[in-house]
Amino acid sequence: MASQGTELAGGDLKPRKLGLADLSAAVHTVYVTRLQQLMRDSLLHYAYGSTAKPPSRTREMLFYILLYPAWANLLRQGKLWGVGHAYSLMVWGSASSQPKQPESPLSRIVGAILSRLSKLSGLLDTPEQKKRVKEFGEKAKLCVGESLGDKVQDMTTVEALLTLKEQRHKGYASSLVRAMMDQADEEGRGIWLVNSNIVDNTPFYESLGFKTVNYIVLGDDNPAWTGDPVKLALMVREPTARSKE
Repeated sequence: MASQGTELAGGDLKPRKLGLADLSAAVHTVYVTRLQQLMRDSLLHYAYGSTAKPPSRTREMLFYILLYPAWANLLRQGKLWGVGHAYSLMVWGSASSQPKQPESPLSRIVGAILSRLSKLSGLLDTPEQKKRVKEFGEKAKLCVGESLGDKVQDMTTVEALLTLKEQRHKGYASSLVRAMMDQADEEGRGIWLVNSNIVDNTPFYESLGFKTVNYIVLGDDNPAWTGDPVKLALMVREPTARSKE
């Protein structure tokens, strides 16, 4: 996940929507940050870091390969933003009430193929891992519905935010979120996200105007989980009125 930063290191490293040429670098960033955060990120640790023996090299290679269709689909949808050579990534989730851009028949076919291929990664998960991922999905949906109600349809969401460890504290992640904030403010939209690393990331998000409105609790009703219940924070930033110059 992202760390707090205030200034971009290098004026040319601006947030941008990534393209196909960035796919390989983006997949590398996703894979490496997953390994770096496996024990720090509460959701990753609960779902994957504590449920199985270290995976074989073949299994890891398959997982890496299957990242390509999943993240290529995000590129196709225009949801993947980044800084530099994919040093930091953000998945930009548009409000569900926004009109969708029309797709060509070919684009829809490509999207369907990429979606099916990306789901193959689930075959690498153990039954317990699948159970925990499903638990998160169900509890997150319930928490968002109870906390935000119908207004969530008009809100933008940070679906994912990650930065390579060696590229943190340079303002890359905050610049990505600020790009979303600028557009959300122009449109009068709030932003919501699930903070899965409360200890490290809460100060970062609070510095950008996000507030915790509820918690998602995992593992409290799972007999296979012997640790303390896992808490994830549902955070919201309300739109800020722009001053007229």
